[in-house]
Amino acid sequence: VPMAMHAAFAHKGVRWIAGGWVAFMTENVVLSHNRQEIIAEFGEKAYRTGYSCLSTAACSSILYGYLRYGRKQGPIIWRPNTPAGAAALLLQGCGLVGFSQMFPPLS
Repeated sequence: VPMAMHAAFAHKGVRWIAGGWVAFMTENVVLSHNRQEIIAEFGEKAYRTGYSCLSTAACSSILYGYLRYGRKQGPIIWRPNTPAGAAALLLQGCGLVGFSQMFPPLS
């Protein structure tokens, strides 16, 4: 598997998309963790503007990587067979049902 991952990261699209996801997650963790300090120093409006700009940049990187390098041309690490695809569909369905239980009931 490590060799497959190395081969995958050699692809430009994977680097753009993975880099965008890493930037997005890092930005969310850092800005959320330091929210009070940033607001105290720069204000609520600057915090929201900075958060929005960084999120947009990270998501734009993901979109660019997919549109420019990802569609039907990136590496395929795993090609599911029929039983694996069925199991993935079942597990995803269970996860979505569980996720739907988090929302308040509609009245």
